[in-house]
Amino acid sequence: MKKIITVLFLLTPLSALANGLWVHHSVEEEFDTIKEYIEEGITNQGLVVAHRSDVGGMLERTGKDLVAQVQKATHSVMAMASTQMGIENPIEQPKQATSIFSRSEVIEFCSAKLSRKMTDADPANVIFCPYSIAVYTTAAQPELVHISYLQLSKIGSPSSQAVLQEVEAMLGRIVSEATE
Repeated sequence: MKKIITVLFLLTPLSALANGLWVHHSVEEEFDTIKEYIEEGITNQGLVVAHRSDVGGMLERTGKDLVAQVQKATHSVMAMASTQMGIENPIEQPKQATSIFSRSEVIEFCSAKLSRKMTDADPANVIFCPYSIAVYTTAAQPELVHISYLQLSKIGSPSSQAVLQEVEAMLGRIVSEATE
């Protein structure tokens, strides 16, 4: 019985994290417009964009590569098996990689002041630098722009809660400014 209670206790935080680990907003607007507003919001906080990561492009490229590799390996194995068994190769035509996103970028930036406070509270908080906001549209609904960021206070240590909530408030201001 103790083991069951212990397992349930340990699993509870995992289920809590699954719901509400990030903040998500959606708006019907042009991707480039929202991305520009996010970047302006970062600048309005006195910060500088450090990096833009084209996640959608990377996934598109790697998706095609992975599909091609799997198809090549599958065809080789099936060709060998069909030769040895004397049957026709039953493999269908190769499938194309499907697109997940129409556009997807993660915008990274940092606040020296908040980052210093964050790492003073707990050096392990360095993992949260730089801060990031994801902006994306899906292939299924390209007209709807999604904006997301992590709720760092849901992950950070108890000693970090106050400063992580400051970071979340800053992220919230940036996103609110972009979506108003």
